[in-house]
Amino acid sequence: MKLQNMTQNIHFGGASGGATSPVTPSATFPGFPGSQQHQNELVMLDREYRHTLDDLKWAEGRIRELESQLSTHLIGSMGPMDVPDDPVCGLYSLKANNDKRRKGSPDELELQKMLKESEQLLTESTSNLLEPIEERRRAEFREKAERINENIESVSGRMVL
Repeated sequence: MKLQNMTQNIHFGGASGGATSPVTPSATFPGFPGSQQHQNELVMLDREYRHTLDDLKWAEGRIRELESQLSTHLIGSMGPMDVPDDPVCGLYSLKANNDKRRKGSPDELELQKMLKESEQLLTESTSNLLEPIEERRRAEFREKAERINENIESVSGRMVL
């Protein structure tokens, strides 16, 4: 409606400073943007604009509603969170938790020891994958490989027991 009122309030003033009478631009200039045809188009475009804005507001509201339903569903489907037995909040609690783990049962200590030993054997074996070319180093390489293989058999035998 504002656009329609604005286009209707266009006045052409005369040379005299007296009162002016409203003149329809379409009568004076047939192709002038203020003609009746253009006014009707402006009113129609304004109506379409308002309708589009209403649709946008409805769509935004619907999206918010669906997002809240999804969030509610996701939160409802989750179970309660478990608090860890030994929470770590800093360096001191980390050290305390590590000390507690070290004071485990003898079986756990033995398992930790074997785990460290197997990791060391793995790193040693990966560093010795290629046999050297020189004869003197070949003998050292073979001795080292035999020692690593014996240690691997020892660890795997202890794990079976």
